[in-house]
Amino acid sequence: MRGSLVQIQQVSIVLFKAISSIFIQNIITLRFDCLKEIDMYISTFPPENFLPAVEVVACFCYWQERFLFLLRQPNKLQGDTWCLPGGKVEQEETLQKAIYREVYEEVGITLIEEHSFFWKSLFVRAPYMEYTLHLFHADLNQKNFCINLNLTEHSKYRWLSLSEAKKFPLIETGQELIAMFEKDFKKGC
Repeated sequence: MRGSLVQIQQVSIVLFKAISSIFIQNIITLRFDCLKEIDMYISTFPPENFLPAVEVVACFCYWQERFLFLLRQPNKLQGDTWCLPGGKVEQEETLQKAIYREVYEEVGITLIEEHSFFWKSLFVRAPYMEYTLHLFHADLNQKNFCINLNLTEHSKYRWLSLSEAKKFPLIETGQELIAMFEKDFKKGC
């Protein structure tokens, strides 16, 4: 009985810290694994002792009332999940150059500066690493283009409304990013 009481107290402390963090650090979402520990942290503020291993960029590419989603190859981290175009920022690379490079490498689209905008940065603490995620949005309606999918990274692409995308198996932060995007940009959702 004593062991169960200690375990309940530990869970209560974790829950109290998590609930307190929501108000103090503006956490977007938390997921609990059997109510024992937080397995994902996504916030507009870095958590305490945040040490990002990498910086990542991603882009909501908008065209004819839809957004571009890519299916990751099965052999990749989080394989067989759908994601936005994007990837790691290279050393000495600006965020804007990184998103232009990643979108071009993954789908062959050259983003136009006047129609591509930085949206926000998020701090992500996942079980396997911490990283900073820099988000962009691009309106492709002013541009003629052809998708040239990089098959070493992705196996398929689809133009989806955000409500359609929510029904697909998304990369770890996918649902949260869509919810934030819908909140910040009501148009085209």
